Amino acid sequence: VVDLMNNGFAVVKSKELTVSEVRAEGFYASQRGKPLFRKLVKQMTSGSSVLLVLCRREAVTTCAAVLRRRMGKMGIKSDVPLVHSSVSDSAAEFEVGYFFPDLPSDPLPSQDQIADFVMRRGAKASTGTLNPPETRAGLTMDGTMQQFLSQALVALCQEQLSGLDAVKALSGGP
Repeated sequence: VVDLMNNGFAVVKSKELTVSEVRAEGFYASQRGKPLFRKLVKQMTSGSSVLLVLCRREAVTTCAAVLRRRMGKMGIKSDVPLVHSSVSDSAAEFEVGYFFPDLPSDPLPSQDQIADFVMRRGAKASTGTLNPPETRAGLTMDGTMQQFLSQALVALCQEQLSGLDAVKALSGGP
């Protein structure tokens, strides 16, 4: 876990549990009928597991790279992984929902939706139809900066922080 934290991951949620055979078979349902299915189920049900929902940009590929490096350093070679990590964003979405059904999830946009958004945003910017930056008290802020500051101030008010505590909260410091 330390390697993951040192690579910019944050733990969103965690829990420890012993996974039943039925639950493990459901988790690995996409592997049913393949040679490793039984080994995967046996590995998952062999004892207590620590389940983590991790967050960071490029989480899936970065997590896989960190775990490969760690296992290599430890000299571990196995056809059944000791640590599971998602193989894709859609797999991660399923896996988080499978073990953490109470954790809200924003649906992942498809590549077509992302391309459409970027294209429309670029078209609006080139035609000048985006909302113009807002000027208040002599400062010009774009919408995203204004949203960020508004959300931060609301959070500070809700927590009733002031002084150095407020600065630390805004900076993400200890």
